[in-house]
Amino acid sequence: MSPRRARLRALAAPLGADPRADRLWRLAALAATAFATAMLTWIGLGGRGLDLAPLYVAGRLAAEGAEAHLYVYQPLLSPEVHDPEWSAAAAAGGYRDWLLAFVFAPIWAEIAAFPAAHLPWRLFHAGFAIANAGALAAGAWVAARLWAPEGRGVQVAAISLVALPFAWPAAASAWFNQVQPWATLALLLALREAERDRPARAGMLLALAAALKLSPAAMGVWWLIAGRWRAAGWALGAGAALFAVNLIIGGVEETRAFLDQLGRIGTLLQSGGMNQSLLNPVSKLFGAQMPEGIGVVPVPPGALPLTWALVLAALAAAAIRLLPRGTEARRGRLMPAALILVTVAAPLAWTHYFPFLVPLAVALGFRLRFGAWIAGAAILALITATAAFRLAPGLHFAWSLSPLAVALGLALAAVVAPERGARPGPRPGPRPAPRPAAGSGAT
Repeated sequence: MSPRRARLRALAAPLGADPRADRLWRLAALAATAFATAMLTWIGLGGRGLDLAPLYVAGRLAAEGAEAHLYVYQPLLSPEVHDPEWSAAAAAGGYRDWLLAFVFAPIWAEIAAFPAAHLPWRLFHAGFAIANAGALAAGAWVAARLWAPEGRGVQVAAISLVALPFAWPAAASAWFNQVQPWATLALLLALREAERDRPARAGMLLALAAALKLSPAAMGVWWLIAGRWRAAGWALGAGAALFAVNLIIGGVEETRAFLDQLGRIGTLLQSGGMNQSLLNPVSKLFGAQMPEGIGVVPVPPGALPLTWALVLAALAAAAIRLLPRGTEARRGRLMPAALILVTVAAPLAWTHYFPFLVPLAVALGFRLRFGAWIAGAAILALITATAAFRLAPGLHFAWSLSPLAVALGLALAAVVAPERGARPGPRPGPRPAPRPAAGSGAT
């Protein structure tokens, strides 16, 4: 074997086979982390901050004692909030763009009150953009180490971080300055701690993720499937404690208004290519007329139960196939498939919920036969959606739905594709008759 081929083989091998190749991969991963963080910071600083502005305005309202105006959003009337108190608070901080709904528990308005009241929008936006980029990069690292085959975690992280800033879910999170990367990071850390048999940490992290965004709570279904009963119990207890703290700090009336607003939003289909929920295509089977562009319509009766029935059936089939194969198949294949399925089952599954698709695709690329082709197609689709958003606004809504197709495709591949290196067994058929032993006298 030539020296060049030997070096390439060492680089392609899992870490631990060659110390020099290991050092190169670790340096590459550090460089990729710096690159991804810098790129995502740049994207965030150049974005309009549409999804961060509600938290900023809510913080200013809380600082002024105007919490009664936090939950005035009327989704059937407009995608924006039209309220004089909101407009005045935004203008006082220097924000003059769309005002979208504040969809967090009231405790987060109280937490944001001090920085929002003392910082102009420009500095609040910049600080959050920098922190958000770090959360996205950290989430890619955790997902890579969680789902990669043995010895491949650093390699998966390095490759993922190079692609991450160009993939639509991460780019959208940065550009809109979404809080979601922090919820996703807490969720991934919860899943990791559960795999390390640390149920208390896992449960508290999942409760924190659900306190930011409700959708991570659905991963409690995964812990029930995987037999992580203690982690699920800790999550319930920590969630109840956080809810009590919210009542004390955020207020009972504000919490009731928050839950009422969630109820109003939860009964509506949110269209416009950012929502990747499986409920939207299922609702079309029930005759829902989805508006072009951004809009809302009522959820048809029966659409949400059918969506969850489909998801739970798919989860059951995946568990039957993969649980008997042991810990590695459960961690690297069944867990990410379950995460995808419970995420798309919610009425709201925004594009920025899915930055974990990039490290998942790369991890499956190392794990599955033909995985490199699967990973390449998935990442190319996510990058194409970003290009459509940036370069061809007229195609934006069509391409921005690609994360749903990519997510379902990766979930299917994780469940049904054969492992890399596995070979199919012999085809079943009639067994040949045994040959008579020598000297037996048989003719």
